[in-house]
Amino acid sequence: MKNSKLLQYFEEKFGNVDSLFDTHTHLMSLSDDELDATVKRAKDNGVNYMVDVAVDLETSLKTLQKHKKFPEIIFPTVGIDPEVVVPGSDLYDDSIDEKKIDQLLRELAQLVEENKEDVLMIGECGLDYYWIEKQNLTDEEKERSKSLQKKLFIGQLEISSKYSLPLTMHHRDSLDDCLKFILESGLDLFGIFHSFTGNLNDAKNAIDSGFAIGVNGIATYKSAEELRFCIHEIAGEFEALLDLYKNNIFLETDAPFLQPRGSKTKINEASNIKLIYDFLANGQTD
Repeated sequence: MKNSKLLQYFEEKFGNVDSLFDTHTHLMSLSDDELDATVKRAKDNGVNYMVDVAVDLETSLKTLQKHKKFPEIIFPTVGIDPEVVVPGSDLYDDSIDEKKIDQLLRELAQLVEENKEDVLMIGECGLDYYWIEKQNLTDEEKERSKSLQKKLFIGQLEISSKYSLPLTMHHRDSLDDCLKFILESGLDLFGIFHSFTGNLNDAKNAIDSGFAIGVNGIATYKSAEELRFCIHEIAGEFEALLDLYKNNIFLETDAPFLQPRGSKTKINEASNIKLIYDFLANGQTD
């Protein structure tokens, strides 16, 4: 297993990493009052930092705005989710073609350049092969989506490398291709595969390639025995948060999605990081 470059990076940015923090949450839909309440509940539950993840240029601007309001707690990403070119997704934009992707990548790079002291990570970016198989698409439509996703992903890899920023990556049914494109790029990259649900071999491939994995409320589900096995095989019978972090396993909520078992909040939110960690640390598997 490789040492966690991402942990060292978070330590530089946060100051103290021996604490709970949410490496992947979406705050863009919250009103000001809801955001204030979410931050308070997170702090009350010992969650000191939140990585507010963008999915397109519009939400990238919103993550930067929320960082300005809570500069010590909310840390922004900027990026474009692969689902913007997946027909049927809520994020799908049928106007996006190869030429439009070039434009979007230029605008994203400019946004990073103008805010490079504030941007924490690039993403969420990556690939999504799950949804293109779930839609009633022709083979030609599937291949077009994959081609556009690849172009969008590689462009964000280049931005990540240029500014030495880590990636937060979507990789649903596409981890092998994500790693393949990263390797083929020849770029010096690091970051996290968020919402990891793969097996032990998948986790080792990601970690041995210099990346971390993000674990969320899915790990509390009864169906996630293999994921919990994977976590404990990598981190051992961990006794502290740093035992996870040092082994390239980080916690996330992916809020407002993926509510963990036992949550008392109306929707999923960063305060539930404590619930996820306690579930894993106590060895609960039923």
